[in-house]
Amino acid sequence: MSIFLNEENKQYNKVYTNLSAYAYAIIVSDMRMYSSYNNQNNITNFLNQIILNYADDSNVSITTSSQLKQNRLAKYLNLQGFNNAQIDQIKQQIYRAFEEEQYDLNTTYENGIQIRFRLNKETFEFLELKDDEIAKYQSLSLYLKTIFEEYALLPNYKRERVVYSKFTKTIETALIHKTCLTITCINNIKDDNSKYIKIRMKPYKICTDETGTLNYVVGLTSLLTDDFQMKEMKPGTIRLSNIKNVVETTSYNGFISKNNIEILEKIALNPSEQTNQGVKTIRVKFDEEGLRLLTVIRNNKPHDFKQISENEFEFLTTEFRAEHYFWKFQEHVQIIEPASLKKRFEEISKSILNLYK
Repeated sequence: MSIFLNEENKQYNKVYTNLSAYAYAIIVSDMRMYSSYNNQNNITNFLNQIILNYADDSNVSITTSSQLKQNRLAKYLNLQGFNNAQIDQIKQQIYRAFEEEQYDLNTTYENGIQIRFRLNKETFEFLELKDDEIAKYQSLSLYLKTIFEEYALLPNYKRERVVYSKFTKTIETALIHKTCLTITCINNIKDDNSKYIKIRMKPYKICTDETGTLNYVVGLTSLLTDDFQMKEMKPGTIRLSNIKNVVETTSYNGFISKNNIEILEKIALNPSEQTNQGVKTIRVKFDEEGLRLLTVIRNNKPHDFKQISENEFEFLTTEFRAEHYFWKFQEHVQIIEPASLKKRFEEISKSILNLYK
């Protein structure tokens, strides 16, 4: 039984940790941005998913990180003529030094906002196996803080892949097996009121957009009808954060012809321009500081925009991208249109304000 977890109540185990203001803002923003995964904006679900998907790949796993470095060093030392006993001795020294250095680094993150959430059963059982790693941090709170702080420092596209790692693994499996995918994603192309659509895809690759911000699945796609009939498959892209579910469909061959591969390679160079699905006119107003930030915040910045007055601009982009971009301006931007995005920012602001009441 773990010395850091409450064995009596696995499903409702409350935990606390303290995050820097930066990490907290990133996590709240991502929780809302990746709505296809987390449509209830539930921070408990979101934090559990980060733990499960990222702990083993982060530096919080000191043993894993050190082992990778030791293995690389061992290969080099072996080539230099060191014997196994000498190599083992050096590896032990490296591990002790790395452990101290990494722990010192992982405990330098700032505090700022205390959060409380519950570990679900899957996360609880996952952390039970990490007792030795958690012990190095002397508390579960510091161990979890390190995971979240590291996650927040990742670039956008890597954080997105952490959140959607279950889907990317399925897509990568289909790429290896050369099979098709059945993808349920947010409806941005149909004129009816259905929230989601189903698409059959022969995947070609996962790539990022030209800004290195968003991930896209590139391949041959066909919209599935209600009776699961396919139309002609055409080159296209699906944004990873629009996916609600993805299933490998082994009964369909994923072969892609040489001609289509050439087309898909070109699309992969600029996947966000392949489709205008969901593009709207976003009208905003900046204060003086916001105008300055507009010239310096380039990550995920929409390319197509025009200035219509001294402080007002119109951007042609999706609501998803606009929310992801303008959230960084905090109080220095006002959303004017569309009403749906304006309401979204009002909800975000109220939820953050409620944390401090």
